Amino acid sequence: MKFGYLSIVFFLLIVSCNDRYTDNEKILHAEKLLNSYPDSSFKILSGMKHPEKMRDADYAAWCLNYTHALNKLHRLPSKDSLINISIRYYEKRNDKKNAGTAYYLAGCIFKSNKKNKEAMIALKTADKLLENTYEYKIKGLVEFYMGYLCMYDELYNYSLKYFQISLRYFRLAGDKKTAAYAYREISDMYNQLNYPFDSVMYYSNTALELSKVAGDSVNYYSILSRQGELLYKRNPVLSKDRILRGYKYHHSNLPYYASYLAYIYSQQNKPDSAKYYINIALADTTNKVISYQAAAFIKNENGEYQKAYNLLEKAYIKRDSIYEQNIRNQLYRIDKQFDLSEEQRKSSELTIANQSQLTLIIILGAGIIIAILIIMQIISWNNKHTLVQKNKMQALEFEKQSEKRNNEQKREILQLNLKNKLENTLYFQKIKKGVASKEAFVREITDEFTLNKNDWKVYIKNVNQLVDNGISKLKENHTDLSETDQMIIALICLNVKINDSCNLLGMIKKTMYTRRKTIKKRLNLDAETDLESWILQNLVKDEQSTRLE
Repeated sequence: MKFGYLSIVFFLLIVSCNDRYTDNEKILHAEKLLNSYPDSSFKILSGMKHPEKMRDADYAAWCLNYTHALNKLHRLPSKDSLINISIRYYEKRNDKKNAGTAYYLAGCIFKSNKKNKEAMIALKTADKLLENTYEYKIKGLVEFYMGYLCMYDELYNYSLKYFQISLRYFRLAGDKKTAAYAYREISDMYNQLNYPFDSVMYYSNTALELSKVAGDSVNYYSILSRQGELLYKRNPVLSKDRILRGYKYHHSNLPYYASYLAYIYSQQNKPDSAKYYINIALADTTNKVISYQAAAFIKNENGEYQKAYNLLEKAYIKRDSIYEQNIRNQLYRIDKQFDLSEEQRKSSELTIANQSQLTLIIILGAGIIIAILIIMQIISWNNKHTLVQKNKMQALEFEKQSEKRNNEQKREILQLNLKNKLENTLYFQKIKKGVASKEAFVREITDEFTLNKNDWKVYIKNVNQLVDNGISKLKENHTDLSETDQMIIALICLNVKINDSCNLLGMIKKTMYTRRKTIKKRLNLDAETDLESWILQNLVKDEQSTRLE
């Protein structure tokens, strides 16, 4: 029986080797033109009349290359009916190279129609099918677009991982043009994840050099503009040069980058140039914060202090609203992570296996097929049972790691918002000297950038979630704890220094120490007990907490 089974497998391998990809000369010629001349490739394929009447192998190849040409020309259709013909054909023949390419194109179609979940499933399937092939460029594109999908959901760690894998494949393929895009996106992810600025610029400069060598002017000038955005505070002169050079190529982006130019010119005491770009920048709704700051500097130089203050107030109110919206969005996305890995891969593998069995039924005799199906069913059942157990263990581990990662990200978000409040206070202390009424100005600034009662409730609620409702449990057991007491406990849980706590709550140190003594009494703690150590030990426990610098 074993000898008969091996003979059948050997026979199928011979048959599959003889079933060529396509013999159609026009399709093969169009395929050669795809990368260098996609418009010519499309013209050849679209000029072929009634491709659906060709034999199955040729029609599948036509659908694959026709969709590929549309993708190169950024003219993908809204439906995936053509590429599905290729998918079904190549899956039946276990042609992993072309099936993987077809799934990649299906993912591109879903992505262009904003169906991100379906796009991720298609790209994951393509990644699995192409795993043991040498199609390095397609494999790199699959990883690259998975990185983009994660970036859209602000899952920057996942996005960085996919971009790094794509870069390895592009380098293996020797494709400098696509490698430049990977370097560019890694630079952006490093910036989003607060990596050292030298690393951010290293990847950006490498992307710039490769795009220049590859003759990709679109990417080259886009990187220049992005570098101008990154450097506008660190090196204003170089930033201005980068942005102006990028603008000469991308005129449509001027309203966005005009705010940076206005800011730079205002810092260089060039009010006329700054005013010119401010008028352009204020027409753009995506970069209002920097535009208001630049306009405020000009008003301040002209002695119009009240107008300068009003513009700065608008800038920081807008900035706070952006941070608040980002916090809400990020907290929501943390709870809605993609769950696409193992189960979807297994589902794809089972689909391929079932279609392969259908091919065996057509070729082999009825008696032999029954025997093979029985053996395959037993193996499949055993594998499925093993995979179910393995998936349960992986799900438990993933849930544990996700909860830990969620708490760490929530803590970082809260600390970042507190740090912004502190930085705003210090910034206004620097500019208050030129204002006519210093006392009134300082009083208004203090009211604006210390945490108000509404802020307290938000921070108490979020920190309470991080410490497993520890603050609310303290309140239940010690009912005389006030909202001020709970806010001070929340700041201790975030490891905020006592000086920073005073600034955020508008207290002097003496008042803060008195309040902490009151909290210890209300918690029935000894006078010698260190309140911070007690809270960190009993509420934060083994959570990793970073002191706010």
